Amino acid sequence: MGKSPGWRERLRSARQLLRGAGVTLLGRGDDAVVCSFCGRDRHVTGCDIVAGPGVAICESCASLAVSYAHSQKLGPVPEGRTGDVVAMFEFPATLLPPHRVSLDDDLASCAGELSCELISWGYFCGEGRVGDGLSVHIHAPAGANLPLLRESFRRLYLGDALD
Repeated sequence: MGKSPGWRERLRSARQLLRGAGVTLLGRGDDAVVCSFCGRDRHVTGCDIVAGPGVAICESCASLAVSYAHSQKLGPVPEGRTGDVVAMFEFPATLLPPHRVSLDDDLASCAGELSCELISWGYFCGEGRVGDGLSVHIHAPAGANLPLLRESFRRLYLGDALD
């Protein structure tokens, strides 16, 4: 019978095993496989995922994080209201020139129809798969069903562009 490995050899083997698992999960550098936040798989969705120390993030989650960070700088939400962000990253039609002319008025009108207050909005444009994006910061009534409110806002603003 052979001699069992010492604790150093076991530790070295465990490190190699964990390192291999980390590479499988996160990839190497910009070659990450799975987003740590939403679980999207780069090979299934085709989205870009960037790996960092111990985490990886896809482009959609990164955009949402930027919008959330921006909304935190807007100040306190009035009593009886809830702050929320309506993200419309996947709808490039929102920023076509005909829409840009009346964007502020249209967003304020949509917010008003849903008993919300338009706080701010921002858009960015990117190249390739990143595309254009729009995020709308609103104050909604306290206790509002936020996922339903976001979807209603998108449908109200985008109308036929969703179909």
